[in-house]
Amino acid sequence: MRYITDDGFLLLDPGQGLRRSSPERRYMIGQVAQVVGRHGVVAEGVFAVASGHTLTQAQMDKPHDYVVYVFWPMAKEAPGRPPQKDKVDMHGGESETSRTMISRPDLVHMDRVQQESGKDLARQKLPPDVYTGIWWYARFPNHYSGDASTASKELGEFDVKTMTNQIVEALKAIKADQVSLQLQNQFYEESKHPLQTKPQ
Repeated sequence: MRYITDDGFLLLDPGQGLRRSSPERRYMIGQVAQVVGRHGVVAEGVFAVASGHTLTQAQMDKPHDYVVYVFWPMAKEAPGRPPQKDKVDMHGGESETSRTMISRPDLVHMDRVQQESGKDLARQKLPPDVYTGIWWYARFPNHYSGDASTASKELGEFDVKTMTNQIVEALKAIKADQVSLQLQNQFYEESKHPLQTKPQ
């Protein structure tokens, strides 16, 4: 769920090449969705993406009767986490590879992880608060960031358990949320009269 077409479609199939343009795998961002588990519907919501390609503010261009929630579970700061060796550790590094060892061990080939470099080449010489669209390629031309050779099942199990608990807590909070939609509706109503400001 990481690829978005120029016309605003979310492609759920992570495959490459021609499969990316297959219509049956295209869904409009914001389309109502259901998460189906082994025992039926787990949750209802809207299609979103697993990375920063879509911002919630982009959904605010017109009124909706739902709220888009963005949640990014992180385990790196959790107490008791096994020590991490990979200091770069972004895409395909120690953490992601460790978690994939748990979720899809058939996709992890530890004998291949050093065939390409995940070193940060830092080819742009710009201040840290200056951003360009080519920043990722400038740093990681292989689209691999970090050192997957340091991955371990121990780290993966810890991260998966921690992030699962975070997701559970986030869903509880979202289900109990009565404020966001109310404020969103208020925003839409007040945006009809932008000059009628009022002190807080």
